[in-house]
Amino acid sequence: MTSPDIWPCPQLAPHPPTRTGRQLTRLDWTAERPYRVRVLAYTCSCRTIVYELLASGGTYVIRRTYQTVPRKETYAGPWARCEADRMWKLILTGEASL
Repeated sequence: MTSPDIWPCPQLAPHPPTRTGRQLTRLDWTAERPYRVRVLAYTCSCRTIVYELLASGGTYVIRRTYQTVPRKETYAGPWARCEADRMWKLILTGEASL
């Protein structure tokens, strides 16, 4: 993996912490890609791993992208909007097992 210091930071999006000391909620990741998506929120691109909250046909998923060569994408979900927002908050606060 690439060091976080290699990517310039535009300071425009949140930087999720790696872990908190609390019990972590586990997210199940899959390579199954939704057909059409719209990006609703994202984390900063200065990190090796970028997360995006996506809307896809009335459901919501989270995409995890490893900015490596080759690029690797995995998805968690689908959820209803309220559950997707909860999962997104867990990622941003370091309370999700990534």
